[in-house]
Amino acid sequence: MAKKVTESKLITYGIYSHILESFQHYNRIQVTYRTFVSTWILATFIGIGYSLSSLEVDLPVHPLIIVTLICFASFCGISLIYYMDLIVTERSIVVLVHESLEMEKKNPWLPQVIHTCDEINHLLGYVNMKSIFYLGCYMILFLTLAFSIILFSFIEQFPPIIPIIGLLIIVLIFLGTYFFLFSSKKKNPYSRIKNLQW
Repeated sequence: MAKKVTESKLITYGIYSHILESFQHYNRIQVTYRTFVSTWILATFIGIGYSLSSLEVDLPVHPLIIVTLICFASFCGISLIYYMDLIVTERSIVVLVHESLEMEKKNPWLPQVIHTCDEINHLLGYVNMKSIFYLGCYMILFLTLAFSIILFSFIEQFPPIIPIIGLLIIVLIFLGTYFFLFSSKKKNPYSRIKNLQW
C-alpha cells in the first residue's frame, strides 16, 4: 500500500516548486539582459563605423565627437542593464536561493536542487563570471574610443597630447578592470548564504 502524503508535505512541495520556477524565471530574464547588451554593442559598432566612414562627407560635427557620444551613450545604457541584472535581479535570485536552502535543510525529502549545485561553489563563481561579461563590454567601448582617438590623431595631425590621451584611457581601462574584479569578489551576494550548505 502506498504511503499517504500529508497535506503539509504537499503544501511544502508546492512552495518549493514555485520557488524553483521563480528561480528559472529570473535566470531567463538575466539571459535576456545579456542578449540585449550584446545587440547594443553590435549597434554601437555599426554607429561608430558609419561615423568613421563619414570622413569623406562634410558633417557639421567632427566624427570623433560622434564616436565619443556613441560610446558614452552605450556606456550609460549598458550600466543601466548591469544594475538591473547584477543588482536588482540577482538580489531576487539570492532570496530564492536562501529560501530554497532553508527548505531543503528542514525537509530532507525534497529534491535538494540548490544543494546539488556543487555545494554553492558554482553559484559563488557565477556572479563573477557575469561581472566579467559586463566588464568586457565596457573594455570594448573604451578601447574603441581610445583607438579612435589615436587613429584620428594620425589622420588629421592632432597635437601630440591627443594620442597620449588615448593611451592614458587604455591604461585606465586595465587599472579599472583590476579594481572592478577585486571589488566584485567582495560584493558577491552568495557569500552570505555559504554557511547554509551541508
